Amino acid sequence: FKQKTAYEIPKRDWSSDVCSSDLLNEVYKFDPGRFALNRMLRLLPLYYLVCAATYLVIIEFPRRAFFFMPRWTPDHEWLEIVQNLVILPLGSATPTFRFSEPAWSLSVELTLYVLLWLGISRTPRLALTGFAAGAAYHVFCLVDGAPFNMRYFAPASAIMSFSLGALIYFHREKAARLDRKSTRLNSSHV
Repeated sequence: FKQKTAYEIPKRDWSSDVCSSDLLNEVYKFDPGRFALNRMLRLLPLYYLVCAATYLVIIEFPRRAFFFMPRWTPDHEWLEIVQNLVILPLGSATPTFRFSEPAWSLSVELTLYVLLWLGISRTPRLALTGFAAGAAYHVFCLVDGAPFNMRYFAPASAIMSFSLGALIYFHREKAARLDRKSTRLNSSHV
C-alpha cells in the first residue's frame, strides 16, 4: 500500500489498490492463511533486517544516529521496540520511536489488508460502503480541522483509496463478464 502521489492521481494510477483486491479475490480466494503468509514473507524479512541494522547503528554510533534522526537515541523504552517489531501500532498519528520512519505505511497496509479481507473486497456493496466511510473520514477531518498527520498517516485515511481499488476491481470483473457474454451471443449468431 501507498498513499497516492501527485503523479498517480492525475494519471489515475490505482494499480496498487486494485492489485490488493485482485490478489484477495483471484489468487487467494479469500484464504486468510495463504494471503497473510504471502504478505508477511513479502514485507517482514527486509523490514526486520532494517530494524536490526538501525538498532546496531543506534547502539554503535549514538551521536551520529541522533544527528541523522533525533528520535534515534539509545534510551528508548522496550515497549517502543516491541511496537516496532509488531508494526501495527506504528500507524498512530504521533510517532515516538521508529527504526524505520516509513514503517507507518506498513502498519497502514497491514491494517487495510485485514479490512479488505473482512469485507471491503468481498462485494461491490461493501466496497462502496468502505469508500463512503473513507470519504466521510476525510470530510470530517477537513471540516474539523484535523492535522495533516491524521489525514495522511492514520489507517482510516487509506480506507477510501483501498475501497476505490476494490470498486475498480469489481467494475473490471463485471465488464469482463459482459464482454464474455457478448462474445458468446455474437458467436452463436454466426
